[in-house]
Amino acid sequence: MRGLAAQSLGYLMNDRNVEFSEELSLEEQAERKVGWLLKLIFAGTATAVGYQLFPYMGDNLIQQSVSLLQVKDPLFKRMGASRIARFAVDDERRLKILEMGGAEELVKMLYTAKDDRTRKEALRALSALSASAMKLRPCNQLDL
Repeated sequence: MRGLAAQSLGYLMNDRNVEFSEELSLEEQAERKVGWLLKLIFAGTATAVGYQLFPYMGDNLIQQSVSLLQVKDPLFKRMGASRIARFAVDDERRLKILEMGGAEELVKMLYTAKDDRTRKEALRALSALSASAMKLRPCNQLDL
């Protein structure tokens, strides 16, 4: 049908290059398909690289958050506690935080904090960690 329309249009306009326009549209369609294929390959590669790199960044961020709890400034302590509360979403991350000494630092933060906002943030982070703390040691053995 397209061929018939191209021929009739060519006769009406006395232009012989109309036949090539259909071939160009096929070439354009092929270029578009190759373009989408290249975009999908790039997206797949970026996803695979990100999947390999982000777990290492996560461990580093958890260690930095625990280190923030050791600083004297209450603002940095609150930031560290807030980050720990956000990272403690599954048992694996909670256990990493506990192994790095995050729970002990949060308890020390509760005792040494001079303002209520810092205490509140420490309690929020401890409550996020509480599910794994009970799995590691029973309540009567916690060193509070």
